[in-house]
Amino acid sequence: MTKDNDRHSEITRIGGHLETQIARQMTYTNVTTKGDLAAELVHHILVFCQRLIPDKPLTIEDLITICHAALDTETSGVRLMEGKFMRGRISEQLSRSRRYGETFSMLAIKLASSTSSSQYEALIDVLRERLRTSDLVFTFKHRIILLLPHIDEANTNLLIRRVKGLVDASFRSTPILEVEKLCFPNPGITRSSQVLDWAEDQLR
Repeated sequence: MTKDNDRHSEITRIGGHLETQIARQMTYTNVTTKGDLAAELVHHILVFCQRLIPDKPLTIEDLITICHAALDTETSGVRLMEGKFMRGRISEQLSRSRRYGETFSMLAIKLASSTSSSQYEALIDVLRERLRTSDLVFTFKHRIILLLPHIDEANTNLLIRRVKGLVDASFRSTPILEVEKLCFPNPGITRSSQVLDWAEDQLR
């Protein structure tokens, strides 16, 4: 039997170690409404994932990241996301940062109210030329917010200069009014809510 067949057989047995009483309760309604059953299901999924991915014990945050990657419709390039997903993705990044000591930065790009749809799309294209596939772009009306994992303040400042230079060279009159930044970890930030509040403030 090939390794792929072995894995397929293992997948079909993923729930085999659940206690009978718990297994009986594993309905869609229960696992989406009862925290203890949801936690039990996630625990068993993570145990199973460790057999498939033995080089690193996965966390719930890792599993969320994998699910987001599976749901992404774009096969390459920077991911564009609607603004309604911003708080959730920032919260995930904060969890990874606190757990693993990861740095990240955020940029809020404020645009002139006269910015046309074609200018907006052209600006997105300019950004995508300078961003990595791990970066996220959240789009709002007259606002663009970037979430940049694993980037420190020095590299954030460098990125801002490069983007502004490219925009100045690409547009007759730049649509960018202002660029605000937040880098994490930051001695002035002691609560996750401060990062989320900062992001929300940039939309006002």
